[in-house]
Amino acid sequence: MDSNFLSDEAKTFFDFLTKDVFVENILVTSIIIFEFLNARQPFLYSVIITFVVSTIKIYKNTFISTILTYNLFKHREFKNFSVMGTINLLIALGIVIYFSYMQDEIRVLTILIFIVFRAFLALELHYVQDTLTFEVVNSILHGYNFHIPEAFENNYLRKVAKLMEDYKSIDRKRVEENLKNERLKVDLITNISHDLKTPLTSIINYADLLSKKSELDDEAVHFIEVLNRNSKRLKTLISDLIFASKASSKNIAVEKSLIEMNELINQVYGQYDYLFKKHDLDFVYESNAEDILVYTDVNLMVRILENLFSNICKYSKESTRVYASLIEVDGEVNFLLKNLSEYELNISAEELFEELVKGDASRHAKGSGLGLHIVRDLVNIIGGEVSIDIDGDYFKVYIKLKKDIPN
Repeated sequence: MDSNFLSDEAKTFFDFLTKDVFVENILVTSIIIFEFLNARQPFLYSVIITFVVSTIKIYKNTFISTILTYNLFKHREFKNFSVMGTINLLIALGIVIYFSYMQDEIRVLTILIFIVFRAFLALELHYVQDTLTFEVVNSILHGYNFHIPEAFENNYLRKVAKLMEDYKSIDRKRVEENLKNERLKVDLITNISHDLKTPLTSIINYADLLSKKSELDDEAVHFIEVLNRNSKRLKTLISDLIFASKASSKNIAVEKSLIEMNELINQVYGQYDYLFKKHDLDFVYESNAEDILVYTDVNLMVRILENLFSNICKYSKESTRVYASLIEVDGEVNFLLKNLSEYELNISAEELFEELVKGDASRHAKGSGLGLHIVRDLVNIIGGEVSIDIDGDYFKVYIKLKKDIPN
């Protein structure tokens, strides 16, 4: 049993020596050992050992791949590899010159020189390992192909690569599971919403018929008005919920066309002009150009603007100004909408984008809480960016769009 164990260990060490250990390490380590042993011709013995091991490497076709300096130059695309290879050559040249001109052997100095060289080789290998480990992790996380150069492969890097591949596989499964759950959620919401629409439509229709009866007393008329108002609001909530689910899952077709943004903004605002006047809101709009063209989906852009103007009508302080601006600069179009909030904005900008979140508890009767959430998802779908800034009671929405005009 002991002999088999020793035989296996010897074989493992021999394979490691002929496959993974660089030629420079073998030579320098041999010189240090024989110098310590005070051998009469340490350099000659070291060369013999290196020659024997190199011969075996040549037989196994691993000789070139285990010359460290050669591989540093070969893979110079990695930062500092060629610099380290150059330093190796300069040190080797310096050692040759040193021994050529040294009259008397200074054993301690010789040992010290080779120990320093051996330490530098160890630092090089450590740096190479760190660089390749980072590249392995980075390639897997960002999805590009990277194979560890055969010369620098070792058990550590192979384990890192295996762990990252396992992580990528698990992460891919998790993403697929999340997408599947998201689709199921959207389908569930859509199906339930459609099921709710049928009885809701009946309620709205019958409430409308009842409101036309002449025999009703004032109390019955009031009840019908409440029923009519709330049933219509519920219909709006269901529609918003369906649309928000589709937008969140990006299950919306994008059909781009060339649109003039100034005209579109004014057209959409025109639909809300009576509501602005009802709340005594003064709409102030400015643009830095007459024609600002953007290649995007006009229907989704209209929905974005409708949600923003609707938000302003619901939550702006009456008798205040609403500012809007459209700026074209460097192939981008920046749209800003700013209003003074009726309520204190005691919530973060990020939270305002979340589903069913409102800035104030008293706002629950005015909207579905999905408006800004839908705006964020739609802007992302058309390739833009949206952000919110809260400055005291001022509420600002920034939308950045790429012109993307085809040639």
